[in-house]
Amino acid sequence: MEQLDRIDRGVRAVLDLSQQIKQTLEQQCRFCPHCPSVTREDEPEMDNLLTAKEVQDMFGIVHSTYYRWIAKGWLIPMIVGGKHYYDAEEIQRLLKGRKYRARGGMEG
Repeated sequence: MEQLDRIDRGVRAVLDLSQQIKQTLEQQCRFCPHCPSVTREDEPEMDNLLTAKEVQDMFGIVHSTYYRWIAKGWLIPMIVGGKHYYDAEEIQRLLKGRKYRARGGMEG
């Protein structure tokens, strides 16, 4: 009987974990064009989005600095079909709230 209880607990743990994985994948795949769960309602409104190039131009940074800022977490792109997009309001907030060093870094 004790062995059956352990098996039951193990099965429940596996089911809980699989549910957590499913939820995480659904969140991550929200904008993935290859996922069948993507619907038109899930797609971002392009009117309020900026491209990576537009963001680089607004900040006055080059390609390598752009990717360094992403690696440091200063910019967090929304990736749709392999392209980077940003909420225009969020970028405006960053532009207003931050000071930029001459060599491509941000100061608090």
